[in-house]
Amino acid sequence: MCLLGYALYLLSTGILCMQGENFAAGAAMAGKEIIEKRKVQFVHLVKLLRQIESQVNSSQDEILQNLENHHGFLQKSIQKSIGLVSTLDSENHDTTVITVRLLQTISHHVTTVLRSVKDGVGDLIQALSHHMCNPMLEYAKGLKDDMKNGACVRLLAMANEMEKVMTDGRIELEDARKKARLAEEGKIEAICKLKETVRRVRKLSEHLTSLSEPKRGPVDSSFSEKFSDMEEDRTKDDKLLWGVLKKKRKFKVPESPLGPEVLLYFGATKGTHKRKQVRPLFNHRPARRSCTSGLSPKTPLLNSLIPLGSSPSAVNQPVTSFRHTAH
Repeated sequence: MCLLGYALYLLSTGILCMQGENFAAGAAMAGKEIIEKRKVQFVHLVKLLRQIESQVNSSQDEILQNLENHHGFLQKSIQKSIGLVSTLDSENHDTTVITVRLLQTISHHVTTVLRSVKDGVGDLIQALSHHMCNPMLEYAKGLKDDMKNGACVRLLAMANEMEKVMTDGRIELEDARKKARLAEEGKIEAICKLKETVRRVRKLSEHLTSLSEPKRGPVDSSFSEKFSDMEEDRTKDDKLLWGVLKKKRKFKVPESPLGPEVLLYFGATKGTHKRKQVRPLFNHRPARRSCTSGLSPKTPLLNSLIPLGSSPSAVNQPVTSFRHTAH
């Protein structure tokens, strides 16, 4: 589940990275288009300003030239008028003087008017240059600087940087996907190995169980057979011992100068040797059984060694165990 969630996270991150990369590429393209449009607008504005400048300069020159031409023509006309008045009206000197003065005054006023018009045209050109052309030039310079270091350029740089970051993120995402894929493959391989190991362990356990069950049967049967043989041997020994003891009790002790106890002791010793010769299968059995297990405490047992000065019939030793005799 963790790997699935991580894969989904990588997938969603990859989709977001691809979308962000597409957005960054679109923003970069839009920024480039804006800058190109600004460049075209700037070139067009500079072209218009130059056209205006050339048109104003040519118009100024033309106006000044027209004023100069008209001023010259008026001067010539006044000079001719003065000459004609002086020639035609030579008899009346006062009238001629007045007419000449009038013409000179008109010429002076016309010259003054033409000069004022000329100065006004120059002032107009200067004002136009100061109030319109210079701001337009400043605007053009600002537009040029804006195209070099403005917000649009910064936006374009940010879009390019974003696109680069998105590309690097996509590359890192691809590496992360490869690592996640390798980790998933490693996990699957480890799970397969674990399953194979569990299967082998289960198979070995079943094999060991199947091997141990047949062996246990013969072992149990052999043990039961040995135990039954031992029980049979013990039963036979007990029967034989009881038979010997019964014969001893039924046997009547004869008269003897040594006493009846000695004969009883010899009979018991003979019976014991006879019992040991008859029992050949008693060597492999580690268990020991007392030869006097069936005797009662009141059964007399005589010692073979009779002290000097004592009667054979009077010597009665206490009952002892045959365990030392069996040794």
